[in-house]
Amino acid sequence: MKSHFSLILLSTLQCNADCAYCFEDKTPDRLTLDRLGEMIRKVLDYMVEKSLASLTIYWQGGEAMLLPPSWYEQAEELIQREA
Repeated sequence: MKSHFSLILLSTLQCNADCAYCFEDKTPDRLTLDRLGEMIRKVLDYMVEKSLASLTIYWQGGEAMLLPPSWYEQAEELIQREA
């Protein structure tokens, strides 16, 4: 039985590149910290239900690094609080 869960989250759809193969809308939308909190709570509930011991979060999007480092610091604090 697997004991690890991997989660891919789109933090933003913003992008500063113009790749010919890209299908994203490149809108200024971003994942709010409130919505992130809701998602993390649901993921943690699922992990308890399935007896999963660890979690890895992969940040993707348009270009995830267009959000300031402070956003990811706040996200990390929120995730640690929920865990």
